Amino acid sequence: MLAFRPQALTDEEHDHLAKHQASIDALPSYTHRVKAATSRWNAASLGTARDKLKSARPGRDRCVFCEDSEGRDVEHSRPRSLFPEATWRWQNLVCACGSCNGSKGSRHAILTKPGKYQEVTRRRKDPVVPPQFGPSAWIDPRREDPMALLELDITGESFYFLPRDGLTPRDLARIEWTVEQCLELNKRESLVQARRHAFTNYRARLFEYVQRSRRVQR
Repeated sequence: MLAFRPQALTDEEHDHLAKHQASIDALPSYTHRVKAATSRWNAASLGTARDKLKSARPGRDRCVFCEDSEGRDVEHSRPRSLFPEATWRWQNLVCACGSCNGSKGSRHAILTKPGKYQEVTRRRKDPVVPPQFGPSAWIDPRREDPMALLELDITGESFYFLPRDGLTPRDLARIEWTVEQCLELNKRESLVQARRHAFTNYRARLFEYVQRSRRVQR
């Protein structure tokens, strides 16, 4: 996971998103707002704001979550089916690949007591009511640098994303929810293999560089 920092919106772009959001917020009930957030959302309607999201993708258009596949989808950190009030909120949008988008979907969890979280995703046929209130268990790339919490296990060669030392129970719970349960970044073998392959290639190129440098110095 990587920090995601798109350019700030212009006044015109801000007003454009605010207009879309206002059309949802004005509806008379939460149920109506959820329905509108689901049916009216279209990433193309972001206009030039979408270009700013696309240009902020790390590396060569990589997914901000898995860092592997191309991040072509606009994803909501807070699912619009649970939080219709955040459907067009600029700070709620990132770029992700289809696999991560599918893994995350409309799932959401809140922190309860220290080191614990509770999933509050609305399941099929559940009543359409606001989710239980509480601090989000999601690691949000728009508001923080995920790699301040995570490190890639290279020395142990698992190539898993692991918690850094010294984290609080609260942050460990957020990692468990975001990395393991929601995005499954350590469970998708294709991602683990891609990290291993990238590391092996980098190490080979580094070894080649050292060998050439030594020959030049002789």
